[in-house]
Formats: sequence, C-alpha cells, structure tokens
Amino acid sequence: MVKVLIAMHLPKLDARSKRAILGWLNIAEFEIPGNQDAVLRLQHDHILQELYSRGLADNACPAITIKEPITQPDAICLEGPSPKISLYGNTHSLKLITTEAVQGFRVSIKFSYDPLIGTASRG
Repeated sequence: MVKVLIAMHLPKLDARSKRAILGWLNIAEFEIPGNQDAVLRLQHDHILQELYSRGLADNACPAITIKEPITQPDAICLEGPSPKISLYGNTHSLKLITTEAVQGFRVSIKFSYDPLIGTASRG
C-alpha cells in the first residue's frame, strides 16, 4: 500500500528527494509501480477498504452503474504558476493530474451547459 501511495507522488519529486524517501523506507525504485499501475491498484476492493478503514479516504456509497471500470487514466501534466484545464462534453473518464512541486494549491470548478449544442463544460 505504501508503495502504491509513493508511486502517485514520485514523479513530482526531484532526484534528491526520491533518494531520501526511498532510502529512509529501504525501498528500491524498481519496487515502486508506475503511475497508471498505481491507479489500477487503488481501485481494488481490498485496497479501498484499507484506505476507508484508516480514514485516508471518504467511504462513499457505491454507485450502481453499467459502465465499464476505467483502466487507463488520461495523464495530464500541468505546468506554470497558474495552470488551468477545461473539460468539454459528457465523458466517462479518469484524469491523472500531476503538477510541479508546490507548497499549496487551490482548486476551483465551474460548470456550464450550452443548450444550443446540448453539451456541458467544466473548467
């Protein structure tokens, strides 16, 4: 579980920070799964149960859906001092968003609907 959580943040670290964390935990870098593999592992029921039972994530009621699970997240790397992302249309997707190392961040979401073309946008 620790290796999966490290995998989610490892790409954002510089080489010195990576060596320090992996050395402190006595883990070799080849033991850390890739980002997309980590996302898939976090979707396993037993992993989710561990996160929920320890209060590391909110345990939302399961949604009944006929949609297929997402196995390949869209990787998005945001750069610059104030990066923005806009999503258009109604899609069933998973976004894996990474940024440069920061000490704080702000997320704002805006939804709009265009009745002329019948689609939503999020930005």
